[in-house]
Order: sequence, then structure tokens, then C-alpha cells
Amino acid sequence: LEVAKAVASIGAGATEAALGCALELLQSARDGTQLLCAGAPGFSVRSLCGEDWTFLVGLADADVGAAHAAGQPPFTPERLELRSKTDAWTGTVLDGFRSGASGEVEPCGLAHVWNGGPPASPPASTC
Repeated sequence: LEVAKAVASIGAGATEAALGCALELLQSARDGTQLLCAGAPGFSVRSLCGEDWTFLVGLADADVGAAHAAGQPPFTPERLELRSKTDAWTGTVLDGFRSGASGEVEPCGLAHVWNGGPPASPPASTC
């Protein structure tokens, strides 16, 4: 309600100006994502996968790893399934931005990036 009052106090054109600004920001985000997905040599964008999440959990405190291994909150089976579906959705969205790009996507697994860059022969993906 306070936001509506603030917009109303700016004047009659505030809603249109805010919408125009939001649409411009959205287009900038689309353009930036398109550029990232087109990729420069040695650069790619992809969604996270199970190997990535395992690697990231391994960087956390031991109690986080234990909760993950035991399926305890916040790592319940329902949340893990939703996260997996969200990662797949993100991959589909990113694929949509790759039209006209080389289409090359880095293999799954963050560990090789953490160790100084991709290996000469990327590891086999389980994603």
C-alpha cells in the first residue's frame, strides 16, 4: 500500500514510467544473457546439476553436509526434487538463448573449475 501511495504522489505518469523502465531493464537482461550464452572461446553458461550441488555442499560446514546426506531440512527430498526441476528449467531457458550460438556447453561438475580451469579431457558427466 505504501508503494502505491509513493507512486501516486509522483504523478499521473509514474506507472507508465516505471513500466517503461522495467521493460528496458528486462530487455537488457535478455541481451546480456544472450551474449553470455553465445560464449567466447573457452566460456560457457549452463545450469547447475547434481554434481555441482554435491561439490558446493562439500565446501560448507560439516553439519550442512550431514544434513544433506541425511535428507534433513533444508535438504528434504521434496526440496531436492524441486531444485532439480528448477535446474532443468534453467537449462531449458539458457538453451533458448543459445540460438545462433555454437551450442557448446561446459560439462557438468564445478570441481574442475575450482582447481584452476577445465582439464584437457573433461570428466564424464552424470547429469
